[in-house]
Amino acid sequence: MDRKLSLLGFAVMFLIGSDTFVVAPLLPSLAKTYDVSTTQSGWLVSIYAIGYALTGLVSGPISDRGNRRIILTLGMVVFALATVACAISPRFWTMFTFRFITGGAAAVAAPQVWAMIPALVGPDQKRILRVMGYTTAGLSIAQVVGVPLGSLLAIIDWRIIFPIIGVCSLGLTVTLWYQIPDLHPTAAAKKVPYLTLLHAPQAFTRFLSYLAYTLAFFTVFTYAPTWLEDGLGTSKVTVALIVLAGGIGNTIGSLFGVRLTGRMTPVRAIYLSATVMGIAYLTLAVSPPPIVVGLVFLPLFACGGAMLSVRMLHLQQLDNTARGTISTLTSAVMYLGTTVAGLIGGPLLTLTGNFTAIGITAFLLSTASALMIRPSDLGEEVNQQNGRHAEAATLRHRRWTTIADMRQRNPHRLRPAHGR
Repeated sequence: MDRKLSLLGFAVMFLIGSDTFVVAPLLPSLAKTYDVSTTQSGWLVSIYAIGYALTGLVSGPISDRGNRRIILTLGMVVFALATVACAISPRFWTMFTFRFITGGAAAVAAPQVWAMIPALVGPDQKRILRVMGYTTAGLSIAQVVGVPLGSLLAIIDWRIIFPIIGVCSLGLTVTLWYQIPDLHPTAAAKKVPYLTLLHAPQAFTRFLSYLAYTLAFFTVFTYAPTWLEDGLGTSKVTVALIVLAGGIGNTIGSLFGVRLTGRMTPVRAIYLSATVMGIAYLTLAVSPPPIVVGLVFLPLFACGGAMLSVRMLHLQQLDNTARGTISTLTSAVMYLGTTVAGLIGGPLLTLTGNFTAIGITAFLLSTASALMIRPSDLGEEVNQQNGRHAEAATLRHRRWTTIADMRQRNPHRLRPAHGR
């Protein structure tokens, strides 16, 4: 089940991520096709995020009380059809409407994947993080592939990519229907309003910590290319290679970073990543040359790739009966961080004329994000982990004791056969 779920989760996130990231390089072509300004064409990116955030706030609590298999497949069907419709939109506002619907459908489907992983994998933290890591890699690889592919297809015809994603999504939906079991709410499942969830112990602090983390990361991610090209005079090709280095780091973190973080508690992993990312942010604050930026982007984005799964697990531990609600609220917090990053990054870049203000701000936010996780949380997680190890050791001891008793009672039956 782990391997199957990893592949299916990867495929869902790859298609949703490709649909998300492929639009940005198409904006000049879209502006020309629909005869709108560059700013207006950018609304197609914003309305997708708005559709995701608004729909997700409604669909999350509903999904916690329904069959996740049905909700996931319905979301994927609407996502596929709306994506195909984007290719045949005759006017800008038609395209605008379908991008909103696509974002809303993605908000219905994606949280189901995150929520069903712990339910299908079981309580083993390492296995959960491993499956989440492969799922996250779908987004990371979509980011690496989506932008270059969109730029390439824009030369031919920007409409090509949407039917490809749509048809693949429909095919995947059929596979999901037959491969994913029914996941009905448990007897303990209940409707958890967002305000009630945020009043749970540690909930508000954990979500605020995640907001600070995303705000730091996306401020750097959003404005680093602008600073490199306009501030340092870096060529577009070099900027693309640096962004590609970040994408490769993100993929490595998603696939392999979770194996390392899976050997420790989520809080320890958050502390470790905050240290690495803090050093990276301070390095960027001195406005280094482009080659250094590329080298810094590798570990910075690797931590980002690993932390998406770790942060998701850390938040879902708040209430295992409201995983859909938590996953949706987590996505909403991420989009809020992305939006605020876009608002504050420009003034910070203008303030110093280089990357100093952004680098220092990102360092402070990242450090504050880690410090919001109380030391007592770490102690509680260590005790829980030790308890799980002790329980596993007890089960192994009982198993071997049972086998030894069986051998004493019937030695011939359990003795290995020779000469066969």
